Amino acid sequence: QKMLSGLDVLVFDIQDIGVRYYTYISTLALAMEAAAEKAIPVLVLDRLNPLGTEVKGPVLDTEFSSFVGMYPIAVRHGMTFGELATMINEEGWLPDGLKANLKVIQYMGKPNEKDQERAFKPPPSPNMPDLETAWNYQGLCLLEGTNISEGRGTDKPFKILGAPFINNLELLQAMSPFLDNNDELDTVSFIPHSIPGKSANPKYQDILCHGLKIINLKDPIQCTIHLFKVLETLYPKEFQFLGTNFIDNLYG
Repeated sequence: QKMLSGLDVLVFDIQDIGVRYYTYISTLALAMEAAAEKAIPVLVLDRLNPLGTEVKGPVLDTEFSSFVGMYPIAVRHGMTFGELATMINEEGWLPDGLKANLKVIQYMGKPNEKDQERAFKPPPSPNMPDLETAWNYQGLCLLEGTNISEGRGTDKPFKILGAPFINNLELLQAMSPFLDNNDELDTVSFIPHSIPGKSANPKYQDILCHGLKIINLKDPIQCTIHLFKVLETLYPKEFQFLGTNFIDNLYG
């Protein structure tokens, strides 16, 4: 609140990636809330949603609302930040009946694939280097609720996954019945390292992990759900959801 003292307007200009778990949505909501409390107008400079307008995945049950998902929207929400801000405001989702004095400067033109790729230059965050990573992240982020590495601590976050106890050939074979014709996975082995500014304490730091490399996935959300079932079948003792039940906050 002190940071907002004396401001005439709060300008919000941040690149989102189109996935509910990505916490910039919560940052937007908290900024709107703080501005509304001080009667400071909010100006959202809209940007494209790099994953497009298609909506996919479960809608959050607000019983599991948290910083990685505050509102009842789908995992792949299909909205721009201007649309999200308007929805948050008009649905009355800000606490205590607050409403922001909101103005959205709309995105000009219709984004194409080059625009979608350009949204990652510079990367929206350290572990989100490109469009392919964002596409995988809509499903593979769910691994953060388990003891499986999602590739943090490597140069391929959300493009590889694994754990020390996995037999990668066995896992690849077990996943094959659940893959679409155009899906492509391969085996991989990797060692997560601490990368300052990117991933300070990754899972299985300095330990050899085995698992899968994502080359192409049509539906990362559905594929990750199948992956959980396969891991539970192959490694019933080793594979675990975290005791914090973080998976509930993510999946909603």
